[in-house]
Amino acid sequence: MKKRFLIAGLALASLSLAACNKKEEAKTSNTNTVTESVSTDTKAVDDYKLKVSTPSGAPLMAISGAKDDIDLKLVADTTLLPGLFQKTEEKEDIIIAPVNVGTKLYNAKSSTYKLASVITWGNTYFSSGSENFTIDSMNGKTVTFFGKGSINVAIAKYVLKQKGVTVTEAYPDPDVVASIKGVLEANPDEMVMIAEPVLTVTKTSLEKHKSLTSYSIANEYNSLTNHKYPQAAIFVNPDSYQLHKGKFDEFFEAVENTTKLVKSDVSKLAKLSHEAGIPQGEAVLQKAIPGCGIEYVKGSVAKSDVNYAATLADLTNYFGKKAPEDSFYLI
Repeated sequence: MKKRFLIAGLALASLSLAACNKKEEAKTSNTNTVTESVSTDTKAVDDYKLKVSTPSGAPLMAISGAKDDIDLKLVADTTLLPGLFQKTEEKEDIIIAPVNVGTKLYNAKSSTYKLASVITWGNTYFSSGSENFTIDSMNGKTVTFFGKGSINVAIAKYVLKQKGVTVTEAYPDPDVVASIKGVLEANPDEMVMIAEPVLTVTKTSLEKHKSLTSYSIANEYNSLTNHKYPQAAIFVNPDSYQLHKGKFDEFFEAVENTTKLVKSDVSKLAKLSHEAGIPQGEAVLQKAIPGCGIEYVKGSVAKSDVNYAATLADLTNYFGKKAPEDSFYLI
């Protein structure tokens, strides 16, 4: 009898242990399910579209490979760019603008936008079809510029001053780079400041009658200062950056890859640029792009060039009379 009770007791204990094991297995299984669910939720895709505003020309070329996954707005009137930095509602996530514009507003505490990267480094040139044209031959002559009061004119005048060249300034009507093409077509011997890609278009227009000689103002500036001229940059709304960092990083990578096409596949960059809204044809753009100064440089790397220009006596007023704080550089 005792033996039967012992066997029965062992059987009950065995059943009880089996039941406990099943409960533990169920508990473990439920835990894994919850963990997997939480893990899936944290990988939610950010479908936010960055709002990007940019002028045309070289800045648009530089970001043309990133245009498909953003809400892109072209700014035809560049005098409106400062106002974009100061909007209080429906702010842009990214503004492509002259480096000095974003820097000056930040220095004045009129903008919180930070510099992520510089994407163009000077696309302006002194040019003329006059015989044996050099920068020195401009001395004492009338030179037609475009963009009165702009940093581009200031850089050009700085170069001339350092070389001891004095000129009489003239400006077209309307005062835009496209007007310079008409100046040279009317008289190829005129001396002008012009920018790519309009320079290449003008050369093509005149090639049967006259060849133009051109000098890169950015190269002249670099020779004089041992610094590069930071022209246009990507400025970022820091609040949006905190909310959608992944989308910004994707944009930065796409822009960097686009700028690399200058050296690896200029025909592809010409195609992307034309599709983005650059009016010139792809054949012309292929010739113009190498002279547009397109290169992606992170803000932390470009800082020395920006700070130099911001403290150079002839240019400092355009940057707010000082170098910006280190916090100005986003990446």
